[in-house]
Amino acid sequence: MKADFNFPHKEMALDFINFCNKEKTGCVLAGGYLRDIVLDKPYKDLDFFLHVRTESPYLFEEGILEFLKFDYDKDTVKDSGEMYGGNFNLKVEKDGITYNFIQIYMEPSNYVQRNFDYSINQIFFDGSLKKSRAFLDTLKSKQVKAIMNTQNVERLNYLKSKFPDYVFPEIEVFKESDYMLSLAKKAIKRPGASYEATVTLSQTALNNMLQAQAEQMQLYNQ
Repeated sequence: MKADFNFPHKEMALDFINFCNKEKTGCVLAGGYLRDIVLDKPYKDLDFFLHVRTESPYLFEEGILEFLKFDYDKDTVKDSGEMYGGNFNLKVEKDGITYNFIQIYMEPSNYVQRNFDYSINQIFFDGSLKKSRAFLDTLKSKQVKAIMNTQNVERLNYLKSKFPDYVFPEIEVFKESDYMLSLAKKAIKRPGASYEATVTLSQTALNNMLQAQAEQMQLYNQ
């Protein structure tokens, strides 16, 4: 993957990043779109992450729509109050393409490496293609590492279904923990249920989750 790596919306991405730079706003195209292109999967939408500074607040909404030549008769835009990972997100659909513009509060390259949940997502474009060490390790080992502590089983299963050739160690642990928690819930409902037994089942599920997270952090730091 060289710096001149090409992808379908590269020209638009370059123009938008340059537009942001003129407004003193850091910007990267990051995450699933580039991941899917690199791994030869169908992509869904484009996610731009913007470090919007106070001296150019208009950029986050008015400036973006102006850049896209937004047509209110044909295009659609969702309220920027929609949240994306706790950050404000402007979602624009134009010419059959969905763009997400996410406002963040740190330099975008740092945000990708510190806040993207799984190693397979840690790739971004800021004028050239950049990959974190965790992303490169994932391509080599075929093992996806958890960068942040997360218990989103639905998201894990989505990624696993999209990338069946990759190993996701957390999935089986989550399944086991879910099973233990279901046993604990059933125990609580039984007449004369033992409080001690219920606590033990719950603690076992929690210990399994903590152990999985510790193992993931150990793998990441190797």
